Amino acid sequence: MTHTTSRTSFRIETLATLSRHGLLTTRQLHTLAARPNANIGWCRKVLAGAAADGLLKHVHLSRSREKSWYLTPTGFDAIAGINTNPLKMTEAIATGPTAAHLGVVNTFGIGATETLGPDAEVTWRHEEPLPLGSGRYLRPDAVLSVLTQQGAELVGGEWFIEADRGTEAIGILVAKLANYLTYRNYRPSHPGERTQAELHWRTRFRSWPQILFVFDCPRAETRIQRLAAWAGSDPRLKLHWNKIGVTAIALDNVAHLGTTNPLIAIPTLERHQWIGSAGLQTSS
Repeated sequence: MTHTTSRTSFRIETLATLSRHGLLTTRQLHTLAARPNANIGWCRKVLAGAAADGLLKHVHLSRSREKSWYLTPTGFDAIAGINTNPLKMTEAIATGPTAAHLGVVNTFGIGATETLGPDAEVTWRHEEPLPLGSGRYLRPDAVLSVLTQQGAELVGGEWFIEADRGTEAIGILVAKLANYLTYRNYRPSHPGERTQAELHWRTRFRSWPQILFVFDCPRAETRIQRLAAWAGSDPRLKLHWNKIGVTAIALDNVAHLGTTNPLIAIPTLERHQWIGSAGLQTSS
């Protein structure tokens, strides 16, 4: 994570951050793009100046008084080439259901950033296509990557993030897990090749990322229990839980990532640590 204090540098970092994450509040940009000791009022002035120059626009979400910012076409042009896969945003998208879904992912990523502190590297990439074969792709809402210092060692981990706002049937969430299992076993094939190709995920990730559902809906824990019951009895998954690794958390509990056992395992409903006294939990 890059922290800056000068007005110009903060403006550039803000544009780059919004190109990666689409829509962020003033406080979220303060967390991601400014030094911890930077005054948030100063950040607001810089953002207002960028908006006056036509680089940014803002909306108010969920009756909030806080502004949520996104890049204008001029803003994207100003940082062309910095991000090869920018997340485009318009006012229609920023005020629609996609924005709320995106907000869950970004809130989790920022919660992880705040939990680990400024010396850790926390990044997340939205909707990276992962092949399933036959022209089909799996698109996690995000792939979250963490690199942090644990004693004398650098420790890292990655997670597939799936945001849920209670709008999809539980069966659809279970089908997503089946798709992750398909990806776990997928090997690309090419005509004429005699040797078996490496599993695709091994060429992309250092270790298999755990799947983490983030629930932003009423009675989130009840919905987690329903997912656990349905997924636990699904014949596609029954014998393969040791391969994929699935946990869940309510968005309201993201602020407690650093406490004891904030994650709920699927399908067992056992409590697990993410980050705490035992350190960063990585999957293997």
